[in-house]
Amino acid sequence: MKTRKMKTPKKMKRKTRTREGIGAFKPLTALLFSLVLLTGMVHADPAPPPDAAALSYEKGIALQSGKGGPADPAAARREFEKAAGEGHALAAVQLGILHASGSGGPRDDVRALSYFSQAAGKGQREALYNKGLFLLQGRGAARDPATALGSLAAAAAAGSLPAHIKLADLFYFGGDGVPKDHAKARPHVEAAANAGDPWACNIFATMAELGQTMKVDRNTARHWFKVAAEKGNVKAQGNLGRILRDGQPTDQEKIEAYKWLKVASLQSNSMATYQLDLHRRTLTAAQIEEGERQAARFIYLARRRGAESDPASSPAK
Repeated sequence: MKTRKMKTPKKMKRKTRTREGIGAFKPLTALLFSLVLLTGMVHADPAPPPDAAALSYEKGIALQSGKGGPADPAAARREFEKAAGEGHALAAVQLGILHASGSGGPRDDVRALSYFSQAAGKGQREALYNKGLFLLQGRGAARDPATALGSLAAAAAAGSLPAHIKLADLFYFGGDGVPKDHAKARPHVEAAANAGDPWACNIFATMAELGQTMKVDRNTARHWFKVAAEKGNVKAQGNLGRILRDGQPTDQEKIEAYKWLKVASLQSNSMATYQLDLHRRTLTAAQIEEGERQAARFIYLARRRGAESDPASSPAK
């Protein structure tokens, strides 16, 4: 008969200590798991609601445009006033526009200028532009060309295309108390042309053709006249036809010149009509026929594009 060995107290004590060690980690593990849950709960908190000014502004836009119901300019004014009172710059711009037009209440140029100035003080570019126009025209305050130009320049620097166009027009032609200055006009003309404005493209082409603030460059002039002509600028269409027929045009350039002179002449451009009559005498019957065909096609496509972009001409759904 085998005798069973008794476990020594030392081994039993060691095993007991091991069990106690494993059990000692349980509360700590639970605590770490709870911390993970708490952290997740913190990240899951909902975002703070939009501020009251932003909500009033959006409501005002909806009321002004009639989105979701009939338009109500008077109610829109009230919402914009709430938002503007909280410092909302775009709401102040909308209030200026409503007061300037008399929409939703009486027309008031003084208050319109006040709202534009409020938003302009925050660097809002539409407000800077409108403030400049008002001071240039003497609306809401005495005419102040110097301050007006500063406001328009700030709007242009902030990326306002209308401000670039207005400054280009003022400096290129002069007027409204602003002397003609082609050097000052050029950066605004060029900025507006690069942004795709047809009027500015035509002016920039003219500056290149005449060498105003730059060397005479007929290729640059032709390029910008064509950009403007394709966009529908009548003066550019006549100018492009004229510059194409000057010098020694190729047969293709003769036809293209006829096309643009014809398109401009049909829109009562007297210079184009005169140039077209001279040009016709130098062409063959086949060239005139092709020029007429190209002119008719351009006019057809232009009218079609215009109809497609006009919601009033679209079929009712």
